[in-house]
Amino acid sequence: IAKKLGVSKYVVHRVLKAYKESDSYKAGVRSGRPKKLNERDKREILHEIRRDATTPLTTICKTLSTPVSVKTLRTYLRSAGIRSRKTIE
Repeated sequence: IAKKLGVSKYVVHRVLKAYKESDSYKAGVRSGRPKKLNERDKREILHEIRRDATTPLTTICKTLSTPVSVKTLRTYLRSAGIRSRKTIE
């Protein structure tokens, strides 16, 4: 199997072992810090920005139900594809 797939024997062994233990090839749940913004907060942010693109991020942070920093808000906006709020409609 390893030669046919071009991977090491260890990789094949690890995948088969994981399958036997969980009956699935999917990756398990990973640990990590939970996200600060939930889906409702994200919709609320986008709604506020579409309503008035000139609103300062600090004002938007204060109006949210979940307290977040300006940096968190800016990071989310970038991940949502909003780079500059000057041209948003």
